Amino acid sequence: MIAVGRRERVRRAMAVAGIAGVLGGAALGAGSRVVMRVFAILVGQPTEFTVGGSLGLVVFGAIFGLAGGLVYVVVRRFVPGPWPVPGLAFGLALVGLVLATMGGAGSEGSADPGLATRLFAGLALAYGVFT
Repeated sequence: MIAVGRRERVRRAMAVAGIAGVLGGAALGAGSRVVMRVFAILVGQPTEFTVGGSLGLVVFGAIFGLAGGLVYVVVRRFVPGPWPVPGLAFGLALVGLVLATMGGAGSEGSADPGLATRLFAGLALAYGVFT
């Protein structure tokens, strides 16, 4: 049996978190485009989205997902339980962030702030579990 030192465990955790964060963030970016389309259809707004804009969301999501994956490493250390428990805790923290920042006057969700908040809060929770 090979003993793995603390530094090596941290390095591995950071690598895995980085990969999971990038993949989760890319999925979050793609999911956000889907949520935007659903929201636009439900409130009767035009649903014209460009491929470039959608790809930009995926790339933007991947970049921020990397940061999210690294934050998840910290959350995972302090939240005990099998794999979905820390993911749910992380996702619920992100839902809190969504609730604190969405739905104000002039925001894109101002046509129906409650619907926008529910859709994006669900997406944040899914990202937390996915990461």
